[in-house]
Amino acid sequence: MEKEQFEAFDEFEDNHWWFKARRKIITDIIDEITERNPEVFIFEIGMGTGGTLRDLSRFYKVAGSDISPDAVEKAKKRVPEAKIILGRAPDDIVEFIERTDVLLLLDVLEHVEKDKEWFDSIFTKLKQNAYLILTVPARRDLWSPHDVSNKHYRRYEKKEFRDLFSNLDIEVLLFSFFNTKLYPLIKLIRIITNMKGSSSGHGGMDLFMPPAFLNNLFYNIFKSEKKTLFEAMLNAQKPYSNGTSLIAVIKKK
Repeated sequence: MEKEQFEAFDEFEDNHWWFKARRKIITDIIDEITERNPEVFIFEIGMGTGGTLRDLSRFYKVAGSDISPDAVEKAKKRVPEAKIILGRAPDDIVEFIERTDVLLLLDVLEHVEKDKEWFDSIFTKLKQNAYLILTVPARRDLWSPHDVSNKHYRRYEKKEFRDLFSNLDIEVLLFSFFNTKLYPLIKLIRIITNMKGSSSGHGGMDLFMPPAFLNNLFYNIFKSEKKTLFEAMLNAQKPYSNGTSLIAVIKKK
């Protein structure tokens, strides 16, 4: 990402519906799998401007890394109590990966050209029984100028995402689409931006702050998906079969 994108993220991360709802879903999943044990160490690769780490730092030991000096600078300000590293994974952060209890890769893999090779290089360094939480943008038919501006190599189809870790010795706790209920609206926005040839928001992305009542509505709609995701994770119920993103929660055996 460019400096302009990180400035937009920094501006919107605390209050924008997408950031808030995704963060709520992720943190609640972590609370469930760790029983909110304060000794748990969480590391986020590609932490951006640090919003998720800030929320997790209230209950856990946390640290994060990014390859962008702009992201690192902003994350240090947002979550000063965390260890924030400027560096590439895995080589620059091996000592952190090796002691991580929960590793986060949230909308990171789409930025990596050789995603399978890179993911394997990280996975091999994780200790036994470590958890990974992965999210990626989904569905090629949603490709738009937003993805180009964010320097995405791909949006993932379900099988393509699953193939990243299908040959590894893991337990899959959750594998699902999410951001499902707002898919029709987001699909419409992407059709329009593809027709225009440009994004609809800040920094070349489809990122803008809607009026407060809409922002709150979208937040509650997206956040409400947690119930179905938890049912899929805890009770083997059917997960979402469509959405703008994919999520996986896996445990290394």
